[in-house]
Amino acid sequence: MGNSEQNKKAIAENRKRIFSLEAEVMTNKTLIYASRSMIEENRLMILSNYSAAFIGNRQIANNNTDEIFENRHAILDNVDTQND
Repeated sequence: MGNSEQNKKAIAENRKRIFSLEAEVMTNKTLIYASRSMIEENRLMILSNYSAAFIGNRQIANNNTDEIFENRHAILDNVDTQND
């Protein structure tokens, strides 16, 4: 009977350790899900910033091109030519 009682105690202790390990695994899973969520959020913010920067730079480049053509016309209009 002594051996049986020891086995019962060992089984109870093992169950406690298993429960504790399962709780720790679930905690780690929760932390992993939170990290994944944060990574995904950061990725979406990076893509949004990249898109906004591209659109802004494109608009600035188009505006600069328009101003270059306007300045070119102004320069050519103000040049005195000797011929017709």
